[in-house]
Amino acid sequence: MIDNLLEAFKKSYEEYGDDFISDQHKLDEGLYIKISPEGIIESHIIRKDNENDSVDEIYKWFQKRDFISKYLESNKAVPTKPIKLVHSNNYLSWFVKKDTLIDTEKSLDLKTIIDMNESYYDSLLNKFNNNEVISLLEGDFSNEKFDFCKHFLVNRFEEIYQLIIENKENYTFYVKVFFDFDINIYQRESKRYLYHKIFNSDKYNIEVDSKIYGLSNFNMGLNSKKPYLEHKTMKRKTPFMVSLEKALLIYKYSLYLKNNGYGVKFQHTSEKLKHNLDKEIMKSYDCQNMLILSQDNGNSIIDDYDIISNYDEYSLYSTKNHLEYVFHDKESNRDILKSYTSNTTNSKKILEDDINKFLFNLQLKSNYYKNAKDIKPSKFLSKSQIEILLQSRNMLFDYFYKGIDSNLKLFIDKFGLTLVLESFETMKEEDSFNVYYSIKNYCKGEDKVSDIKEYKKRIKEIVESENDEYFANENEYSLAAGQLAYYILSCSNSNKKNHDAIQSFINRKTVGQLNDEIIYWFNRYAHDIGRNFRRFNRLYAAILAYDKSKIKMDDMFLAGYLSNNILYEKKEVIENGEEK
Repeated sequence: MIDNLLEAFKKSYEEYGDDFISDQHKLDEGLYIKISPEGIIESHIIRKDNENDSVDEIYKWFQKRDFISKYLESNKAVPTKPIKLVHSNNYLSWFVKKDTLIDTEKSLDLKTIIDMNESYYDSLLNKFNNNEVISLLEGDFSNEKFDFCKHFLVNRFEEIYQLIIENKENYTFYVKVFFDFDINIYQRESKRYLYHKIFNSDKYNIEVDSKIYGLSNFNMGLNSKKPYLEHKTMKRKTPFMVSLEKALLIYKYSLYLKNNGYGVKFQHTSEKLKHNLDKEIMKSYDCQNMLILSQDNGNSIIDDYDIISNYDEYSLYSTKNHLEYVFHDKESNRDILKSYTSNTTNSKKILEDDINKFLFNLQLKSNYYKNAKDIKPSKFLSKSQIEILLQSRNMLFDYFYKGIDSNLKLFIDKFGLTLVLESFETMKEEDSFNVYYSIKNYCKGEDKVSDIKEYKKRIKEIVESENDEYFANENEYSLAAGQLAYYILSCSNSNKKNHDAIQSFINRKTVGQLNDEIIYWFNRYAHDIGRNFRRFNRLYAAILAYDKSKIKMDDMFLAGYLSNNILYEKKEVIENGEEK
């Protein structure tokens, strides 16, 4: 995986160097202090929370040096007393959290801070002087500059401390000090730290032909808590080894990914990278890397990776109003036939958006890769919807982002109807059904699913006929049964009417079982149904007369239950400005 990803990154990094990444780097919240070579506090800036960065020359100066001066992680901090409180990696910079310095129970007194600074410089001088590493660095170490920086942060630290106190109300999180020396010196001293700390652990390092090899720390947590990652039957326990140069390149790539944030990203397999990865799959390429990015303790993590070839997002799908669902428009005081439209044409994104909105109440796209334990029942998702989400999200993700087209039919056949039923509590069930039925129609291709409008027209003929009429098939029967069930349940005098009773109808599999359920509810509310209501009587008789051994069609029953009821007066509907 990492070799495929590095191929394109290496081309860009070799051409632009750290600027390729640092130009997108955002400064942490805090106070930034610049000290001149003459020992003067030359300037400072304050970076605030949610502030739009004003990228001027001063900001860029801090930005480039901040980018290369951070430590890798707390376990790899430069040793100090107290431990792990300085977060920078070279003698030209000094990063400490504000609460370490002032105004909290954790804050150190001034003398302890100065002692900590002295131990920081002693560690940089004594613990990062491995001859093998130093031989790889360009340029010479400057004792003069080192002594100057140490002297200022030890003997003259009170000047910095005074600035920290004076501005304490204006910043949060970090105090960062930088000395105004050439960026090349920063890069050399940063590498001196990185070359010592870039690998997962020094205990795995080996030397081959005068080159150091070790275990990359990127996306790898090989430690005492994860012994299962070790090779148990080989001389070398590590899963893989990389050279020092490659480990550094991998680290830079991890910083590039960090700038790209979270979620699904796409990267071309071989061309030079842009400053930002694409959020959408790139139509012009045949083969792309897909990454699912997250972050852990400030480090970029690749949760999933795949190579996508010949992806085609073209789709003729559209959500249609199969139920002829209407809504009341307050402005015109008319009932309007709902139309499902999208700004995106002929794209799978239309379908993804409709499934997300109407089947998962806007909770699918944000939860593709969220930990299952973090997805809780709420007013947006029931417990059953969460169970379906967890079972189907990988299936749907692979359809929308990897082009596994067979997954859509598997999803809608297995979960579609249940999601419609669950939507009765959290969403507009008519919308959910229209999406469900549109997907079924789309998956059938030329062999279209049953036409609800035609069946409803046939049922109207039955209830309005003066002669005895019967259903031709299970679809006609099931839709009629849904219409009758809704009408009977609506006769309840209860102040609070809900859809709880629908489940008892859905649970019935055969016509005979469903008829028994209809008879039960009819007997319960018969006192509110007029004996001379002929259309009801004809529909009821036709339903009871149908072959009891047949299997009812659940989707047709729901279509009848949810669509405009023929046993009520039908209101005029407006579509495209014309009466229908």
